[in-house]
Amino acid sequence: MPPPHPPDPIHPELALEQAHVHASYAGLAAMAAATRSALDAANRAGSAGETDSTIAAGHLAQRLRHLDPDVPGLVFGRIDGDDGSSWHVGRRHVEDGAGDPLVVDWRAPVSVPFYRATPADPLELARRRRLLLDGATVTDLFDEVFDDPDLAGEVRAAGIPDPLLAELERARTGAMRDIVATIAAEQDEVIRADLGTCLIVQGGPGTGKTAVGLHRAAFLLYEHRQQLDRDGVLVVGPNPVFLRYISQVLPSLGEAAARQSTIERLVAGTVGGRVRDVDRRDRARLLGDARMAEVVRRAVTGQRRDPAEDLVVSTPWARVTLRADAVRAVLDEVAARDVP
Repeated sequence: MPPPHPPDPIHPELALEQAHVHASYAGLAAMAAATRSALDAANRAGSAGETDSTIAAGHLAQRLRHLDPDVPGLVFGRIDGDDGSSWHVGRRHVEDGAGDPLVVDWRAPVSVPFYRATPADPLELARRRRLLLDGATVTDLFDEVFDDPDLAGEVRAAGIPDPLLAELERARTGAMRDIVATIAAEQDEVIRADLGTCLIVQGGPGTGKTAVGLHRAAFLLYEHRQQLDRDGVLVVGPNPVFLRYISQVLPSLGEAAARQSTIERLVAGTVGGRVRDVDRRDRARLLGDARMAEVVRRAVTGQRRDPAEDLVVSTPWARVTLRADAVRAVLDEVAARDVP
């Protein structure tokens, strides 16, 4: 009989990375606890009638939703620069008690080389390390050494699997899986494209089109938080089953600000749930023409009526007078944003 296959060697830095993962989870739990404490204080002050505290409580509650201390696979990589710098990359930003980062968000600019570095263009990296996690336990490491190509395959040859292959071999659970730890360079370019770019992602079944789209939504919410919190992000799916299938991807990436809907739900919200008529083809073509957007914009703008005198508004507490010049200033400010 052939001798038994020797066990795979343990990476010499596995214990070191495990300690960092534990510290990162502890840091995330501490951030959540501090936010929860601040939220409780803001709620107490809001109950006492302090308006600013009520507003702060809303922001703190939103932040707390992003700080789930039980998120699986919090840290999935590390990049070492050729200047001696080192960053751990993960699902969301985590810092220690002194404010130093334990994990940098995968969407942050510093994380770009983790996804795009290649032996031909290492993007100033000396090494890229990928971590395989089972919950909060580091099971394997995989190193790509850029400053010494002869060493790049040593760890892989020792029997540690490629994280991408390991991910593909995992059993399916019936829920859509995020691809944040295994985003390819081409996918990363699509995900990080400018906000004003209209993208169509094409590919065969199972090639990751939906996953890339959802990761792009998470990236844009991170990169353009203030604008998209105001304008909103809508994910439109073909049916409720599909939306349930993808529903956990954005929360797993640290985002809960996007709304999901089917086309039927959107129609139900505007015409009472029943389609009463269908446009003729020539009318539908006219209404769908991009130039119609300018026609509608002019029509809406033409409906503006500035107040000629002060406005009196009734509230549960008192009647409030809004000066006409102040209302006109607000209307001008909103019009200057040129929002849809």
